[in-house]
Amino acid sequence: TQSPLELLQGYEKWYQYILIGSCLCAGVVLCVCIGQIVLFVRKRDESYIGDIARGAVLNFICLVLGCGIVAAMYFMEDLGTLSVQIKEDIAQLESGQTESAEIWISPKRIANGSLPGPFSGEEVEVATNFRGLEIASGGNWEDFYLPLSLGVEIDTNTPFNENYSIDWNKENSCRYLVKYTSNFKLITEIQAICP
Repeated sequence: TQSPLELLQGYEKWYQYILIGSCLCAGVVLCVCIGQIVLFVRKRDESYIGDIARGAVLNFICLVLGCGIVAAMYFMEDLGTLSVQIKEDIAQLESGQTESAEIWISPKRIANGSLPGPFSGEEVEVATNFRGLEIASGGNWEDFYLPLSLGVEIDTNTPFNENYSIDWNKENSCRYLVKYTSNFKLITEIQAICP
């Protein structure tokens, strides 16, 4: 089982591996492309020039497509922002400066899954994802992630009921005292307060 800190450190490495792997693939294709161009320039033998030129063009196209895919993934998956946010959350956990709140949990979406990021739908389930509403602010519903390694089950029998008032929910619905990271909303401690 992984602690919340180990979970975030694992995701940080995952993001780094994706970036490094993508750059290495692009670098290999670039080296092959340059090698074929050098061969093209050095070899003046008429019989190989066509093959070398076609290979260089094909590798150049692969390089452009590969770099395009890496750039698209970087921007579409927001990998740069996620990398910064995960570093901030790790620093928060290491310093013990997590946020605290009392929240209600929405019954509409409670599902096991993974943290946000590239290929997050294909990863092993590591956390329970749910929507939570901070009671003090009465603000918006936000996504929270409860690591499965904490071994805590969400009470689905007495969740927040949107059809009733706040006062009714205070008397009849489970609330949770949580400590969590600022960016990923990864819960490090949770305590149920049920009627």
